[in-house]
Amino acid sequence: MILTGKEIERQIKQERINITPFDPKNLQPNSYDLHLDCMSYKELNRIDIDTNQPIYLHNNQKEKLESKIFLYPSQLYLFSTIETTHTDHYAPMLEGISSNARMGISIHETAGFGDIGFNGKWTLEISVKVPTPVYHGMRIAQIYFHEVVGNIELYKGKYQGADKAEGSKL
Repeated sequence: MILTGKEIERQIKQERINITPFDPKNLQPNSYDLHLDCMSYKELNRIDIDTNQPIYLHNNQKEKLESKIFLYPSQLYLFSTIETTHTDHYAPMLEGISSNARMGISIHETAGFGDIGFNGKWTLEISVKVPTPVYHGMRIAQIYFHEVVGNIELYKGKYQGADKAEGSKL
């Protein structure tokens, strides 16, 4: 089962879900809107990718970008969300926002599933169909939460505590 927006808010008040920063205006009927953080990102192309090597973010931005960044087709961009999320009680999932999808923005290749216990910012694997501007703080994704059945094993993986976009640690 998926939590409703009102239930997400109730679980935040009970400290079973944490979203920082939290703003009730971002609650949707069964999700919460997350926003694009342009403070750290990496543009990848085929020559950057070697599955035997980790991907490091070379162009971490130190200051908030006020202007738009143009994204181009045939590129993969790693961005993070502004929000940090955490729950030890639900399985978080991430999907794109339909308005952005209608402009050709995809926020993940296949990595929309989160683990129970993950605490950090989400890394988004963004690609576009046409040249598209993006902005710091724009609504970029929606997170929703599934109830789980069975014994819970909390995530202790290599991306725990992410505070910026993380490259592959394959």
